[in-house]
Amino acid sequence: MKTTTDLKNGKQKRGLRGAGYLYKRAGKYWLEYKAGGERVRRALKDADGNALTTTVEAEAERKRIVAPLLADDKAEAERQILARLQSAESEADLAREVAHDALQLSKAWDVYRVSTHRPDSGPRTLKDYQSYWLHFARWAEGVKGLSDVESVTKQIAKEYAQEFLAGGRSANTYNKHTAFLRLFFSIMTEDEHAKDNPFRGIRARKLKPHSRRELTIKELRTILDKADGELALLLGIGTFTGLRLGDCASLQWGEVDLVRHTIRRVPNKSKGRSDNPEPVLVGIPAPLHDRLAVTPTKHRRGPVCPKTAALYEVPNSQPKVTREIQAHFLECGIDVHAPGTGDRIDRKANGTPERDALGKVKTIRQDARAVVEVGFHSLRHTYVSLHAERGTPQAVIQALVGHGNPAMTRLYTHIGEAAAVAAANALPAITGEPEVPKGREPIPDWAVELIRELSVKNVAGIKADLLEGYEL
Repeated sequence: MKTTTDLKNGKQKRGLRGAGYLYKRAGKYWLEYKAGGERVRRALKDADGNALTTTVEAEAERKRIVAPLLADDKAEAERQILARLQSAESEADLAREVAHDALQLSKAWDVYRVSTHRPDSGPRTLKDYQSYWLHFARWAEGVKGLSDVESVTKQIAKEYAQEFLAGGRSANTYNKHTAFLRLFFSIMTEDEHAKDNPFRGIRARKLKPHSRRELTIKELRTILDKADGELALLLGIGTFTGLRLGDCASLQWGEVDLVRHTIRRVPNKSKGRSDNPEPVLVGIPAPLHDRLAVTPTKHRRGPVCPKTAALYEVPNSQPKVTREIQAHFLECGIDVHAPGTGDRIDRKANGTPERDALGKVKTIRQDARAVVEVGFHSLRHTYVSLHAERGTPQAVIQALVGHGNPAMTRLYTHIGEAAAVAAANALPAITGEPEVPKGREPIPDWAVELIRELSVKNVAGIKADLLEGYEL
């Protein structure tokens, strides 16, 4: 109960805020309250019409009169409070929209790259991811006319997946793209640039593995003999080292030791799997050594294949390198797609490739979906097979090619230079040179001194290291 005094009118007011006020004038109680926004004053009387003169009676009558009004006021008050809350939320949403404009597709990759929520991917993986995103962004902008991340709906994601798969991509390529986009939009949701992950319901396709076939010695000779310039060097590195295309393309001169006839490199595939990956040690056989030695010493800086390395580092440009290699294989009369799929060489009755007016090998489309059977990776398969045929121990082969099994990691450091070089020289004469080079290269002075200082015990120790793990 609150009591106030109106000094001007000499009247005493009693009541609750919002429930009317009681005041007394000439010994009689009056009630002042609001109804419908209007101020109302009325004298309080009992059922017989007599003026109320006691506080108890006046308070009881006040409650009776204003009770319906209080109920209405309470409901109205709740409605107003709710309206104010909704308005505040709308204003807050608007403020957030103003503070965080819809993320443009063209800027989304940079946001993903610096996000603290994304996984810690290696450089090679990030480049692949960037190419996947750029492919999707161009499609979303060019085909669907979208401009920001929030505009990508589940229907858009579904259409992209369907069109991507219909484009003849393999299940493996499809799975890589959609898995990354699922990850990408998950990060966008975490960073509040998207409300939902439109790729969450896109399922992976069942893989149908198709391994690259090995090449014959005749095919290898043709591939190497017909290549020129940097392509010839790139193919030579792949043939004689068994390294993957990415490693051959980005091989640095600092990883090549022409004196010791070795290449020591951490494979790109291993860099993202460990904080301290072990390098593989590969011997350089004479044919590759001769190709590398052509480059003057003063120019042995940076990438061994600079043009290919520069192209390979540009997102979405890696397929250009692959297409150039496949085009070379076709020119050599080697089909790159499996029978019944993709483009096959149009051959004459005697098996010779047909050529157009410009001398280019003609191909015939057999099926829209191409299954690659021969490519740069075939050089790696062939490298392994040739070593196996020449009796190179399996453990050495696994170490040379950088076996992915962690259990084999210790072999990377246990395969010595002598074993690596010996394995390299065990390869057949692919280029037509004799398997054992004529004459001997001069032994460096430091090696001569080392040999002179070797004792029987030293030699025994080196022998034990090289033969560790083998049954004699």
